[in-house]
Amino acid sequence: DGAVTELLCTYYPEARSSSPIPRAKGIIHWVDARRSLPVEVRLYDRLFSAPVPGDGGHDFKEDINMQALEILQDSRIEPSIAGDAPSTRFQFTRLGYFWQDPEDSRPDRLVFNRIVALRDTWEKIEAQAAQTKTNPPPPPPRLVREKSKPPAIRALGNEVRQWVDQAMNTAGLSEKDAILLATTPGASAYYKEAARHARPGAVATWLIHSLMPACKGQNLSAISLAPANFATLVHMVDSGALTTHVAREVLSEMLKHGGDPEELARRKTRGLVEDPAILLPIIDGLLAEFPDKIAAYRNGKTGLLGFFVGQIMKATGGKAKPHIVKDLVRDRL
Repeated sequence: DGAVTELLCTYYPEARSSSPIPRAKGIIHWVDARRSLPVEVRLYDRLFSAPVPGDGGHDFKEDINMQALEILQDSRIEPSIAGDAPSTRFQFTRLGYFWQDPEDSRPDRLVFNRIVALRDTWEKIEAQAAQTKTNPPPPPPRLVREKSKPPAIRALGNEVRQWVDQAMNTAGLSEKDAILLATTPGASAYYKEAARHARPGAVATWLIHSLMPACKGQNLSAISLAPANFATLVHMVDSGALTTHVAREVLSEMLKHGGDPEELARRKTRGLVEDPAILLPIIDGLLAEFPDKIAAYRNGKTGLLGFFVGQIMKATGGKAKPHIVKDLVRDRL
């Protein structure tokens, strides 16, 4: 009667390695039904279904895309995501990139918005239009896994591919970042050691966007900055104890002259305001301007904490210590 009652399978534990067993032609994405968390997912698309709304003389409102927002109520995600910073970006099952809704998401009811899809909608629209003017398309190419990979992946050896897969699966790195770390001289070993002392995702971000550009192609295994000290600096930023701007200054100093990151950070932030007696009047005055957001925060929209901290940092010209501001604002709220 069409009901699935049994699945007959053969398990090849080495199918992703260099064994003679054929490589898998597809991957099943899944989450544990017992441990996964419920989440509302909002799939945003373009507001209009035509590149030029109203082109041709008709009412532009006729081109409004009625599927510009699709809300999925019964999605599931890995439980580890709940512990990440609200500003963290994720790629969900190759559908696009997502982040937590800063207004509606809360710990007991997570809401994620799609930032951008992996494929451009207009490419599909234009391709469909072109199909009507030409002959039917040729048969789709054979699905050969090796040929479907990006050139950067195809060029990697089996050992490096395994490192990339592990970095993506265990640390949540994007494929692009994992490949970059795997192929930059000394970067993978440096990352592995630094990630023992700080959050792996934060370590990768600072490695790729700050340390590697500062080293200008130098083999990271030859630099004087120890991975543990680099990780200490990354953790200070990740925990909110140090601003990104000050951390970059500390990183530059460490690369030139060495030194302890915590001591250098203390010197750089010596003039920053951390006295509650100075900060609280500023915080109270600013909070009074946003009674609606305060009510929303107390009703569960805890992501607004970042909004309030940002407003205070702006009001003080960036001279307040962010982690002190965060604690004071949270207490006031």
